Amino acid sequence: MAALAAKKHAVPFVVLAGSPKLCPLYPHNPEVLLNELRSPSELLDFGEFSDCLDFGAGSGSPLLQVVNPTFDYVPPNLVSLFITDTGGHNPSYMYRLIADYYSADDLVM
Repeated sequence: MAALAAKKHAVPFVVLAGSPKLCPLYPHNPEVLLNELRSPSELLDFGEFSDCLDFGAGSGSPLLQVVNPTFDYVPPNLVSLFITDTGGHNPSYMYRLIADYYSADDLVM
């Protein structure tokens, strides 16, 4: 969501990642892009936010919604610059950088 907000307000969105985090499967396998949602209790204690919960009056549904995705996948079209341990790279150059780290044999499962 931060990347979408940055795009809407014309603010550059920079991704910092070490080279081992680069994976050649993301652009080619749509199954990898599916994300699992984990329990919000891993992020915060709901006791601290009891004033955001409407249990006494009204619908009884929470006024605060928390999303806790397992993976932080950001589509490349939302990224302005990738910074890795080898330097800064345009998103259009990432295919070349990944090709330098992985051979075709690495992709055979």
